[in-house]
Order: sequence, then structure tokens, then C-alpha cells
Amino acid sequence: MARQELLLLSAVTAMVLFAVVTIPADIQHALSSHQPLSWLAGAVVYAALAARRRFPLGTVAIAVIGSVVLMANGMAYPLTLPAVFYALYSVALGAGPGRTLAVGVAVKAALLGASLITHPGITGFVILLWAALAVTTGSASRTHRAYIARSRSAPGEQSRPGKMRRTAGSPRNGCGSHGNCTTPSGTTSP
Repeated sequence: MARQELLLLSAVTAMVLFAVVTIPADIQHALSSHQPLSWLAGAVVYAALAARRRFPLGTVAIAVIGSVVLMANGMAYPLTLPAVFYALYSVALGAGPGRTLAVGVAVKAALLGASLITHPGITGFVILLWAALAVTTGSASRTHRAYIARSRSAPGEQSRPGKMRRTAGSPRNGCGSHGNCTTPSGTTSP
């Protein structure tokens, strides 16, 4: 299995563990409260994921707003958090480091602030760490893809020192097959 696949598998496993541990209580809360706001916010956030490639920042914004609304509605770990993390991963995968940093910091600040206001305690920091994992995984995948693309684009090309050693004894550099090289002044050197 390639490294990129292992990295993605690790991130997916972490997300599944997060969902299994934290989301069931919020699902029970949503089912018992029968609040249309919870269902509407969840449906809008997950529907917005379909547009994540065309409007990545808009998708992140919709997912964060939906999560903050659900936090204010009483959910410690909103059902929309996996969508936020996936949207963050997508932005980190497709954007440069500067935009990834700006979006990641803004999203983490909004989620941490909302969580600390609505559910003081460790909840906000757990969400912060999961958001950091999503951004870090996306950035690592982007870097790995760029590395793979570079290595595939010029497979026969060696490093510069290796290329210089290889061409130092070639006839076009003034060296014959017998090892004597001519200098620009016309003298030979052994």
C-alpha cells in the first residue's frame, strides 16, 4: 500500500472513530428533540458538499455556519462536523499553504469559540484537534501528490551533481575517449 493511501486510511479511520464515539449522543438528541432546525441545517450542510470542488470556500462557510447553529441548538458535537472536516480537507488539498492556513485558522477559531460558549469544557478542544487533523492531512496529501508528480515527470533525470559527473567525460565537453581533455587555450590536461 502506498504512503498516500496509508495517510488517507489513517485519516478516515480517525474520522470513523470520532463519529462512533461522539455522534451517537447527538443523533439521539436530534431524534428526541424533533427540531426541524437540526434536520434542515444538516441537510443544507451535506447538500453543499456537492459543490465543494467549484466553491470550496463557500462549502466550508456553509458547513461551519451549520455546525455553529447546531451547537447553539444544544449539540456538543453536531452531526455536521464530519462535513466541516471533509470540506477543510478538500480546501487543504486543493489550495496553497497560505489559503489553507487562513481558512484553517478562521474555521478553528469559529468552532472553538462557538463550542466554548455553548459547551464549556474539553469539547471545543476536541473539535479543534479534529479540524487540525483535517487540515494537516489535506496539506500532507497535497505535498505528497506534488512529490509524486515531480518524480514521474522526469524519471530519467538525475540530480545535478550526478548529471555533471556523467557529462564531465563526454566528447562534447572537449574530452576524448582516451581521457585527455582540452582547455579553452588548446592545452591538454590529463
